[in-house]
Amino acid sequence: MSQTPDTPERGAPESAARGSDALTAGSVGRAWLTALWCSFLAASLATLVFFAFVDPTPVVALLQSTGAAPGRTALYSLGFLFFWTVCALAAGLTAWLLRTPPP
Repeated sequence: MSQTPDTPERGAPESAARGSDALTAGSVGRAWLTALWCSFLAASLATLVFFAFVDPTPVVALLQSTGAAPGRTALYSLGFLFFWTVCALAAGLTAWLLRTPPP
């Protein structure tokens, strides 16, 4: 006896029964984690390239006269967090635009 295409096979996951375009909580979470990981890698590269040409020492010297004394490491960290935020927003927007609408 053959099954109709609308009937899921025994043991098949429920998401397979709804079709490949269906969004599940797992696929949405996976898309966002993928976007975060890719943005982390892009921010790492951007930080490496940026600080290869820009030395934070003059910024540290400028801020020490105001009483705020961040170290070079703090500025490297803030630069990385800035690049990660920008890359995460871009990757998140891309993931949101590429999502398939629910049926």
